Amino acid sequence: MLVVHIGSNVGDRLDFLRQSKDQLLMAFPGPSATSSVYETEAWGKTDQPAFLNAAIVLHSQVSIEASFHILRRIESGLGEQKSSVWGPREIDIDLIFYGQEIYHAQDLTVPHPRAHLRNFVLAPLSELIPYYRHPQLKRSMEELYLSCKDPLRVRQTFLSL
Repeated sequence: MLVVHIGSNVGDRLDFLRQSKDQLLMAFPGPSATSSVYETEAWGKTDQPAFLNAAIVLHSQVSIEASFHILRRIESGLGEQKSSVWGPREIDIDLIFYGQEIYHAQDLTVPHPRAHLRNFVLAPLSELIPYYRHPQLKRSMEELYLSCKDPLRVRQTFLSL
């Protein structure tokens, strides 16, 4: 199980989410599921437009490293240019979970090291995989979301992509 989070706060945000979902489904064929779309204020750097966010569960037939590189290719193909940490983005695709694997490399840590601290990630995850248990924290997505101290509000805006 490959769990990714997608977000956009530049241009036609919903279209960027839809394009990334379409490309993810082509790259990782097989059963999949997508959360509703949520809107939230920008996290970390607040002087920018609000983000639309969603989570997608995919099935990967390749390694965690190969999956990560596919995500980066899709992201850069859709115009992602990370000009600053937490800055505006056409599309941001983050690898949150790869099954129950725990992985550390120079450019990738899985589970995502800050996912459990952010409502904009936890809201779609708790909708999509509420009982999935974090491999390190051993708590469900629903438990993590309900106990998250992140003050940013998350609002469901679209039921589907």
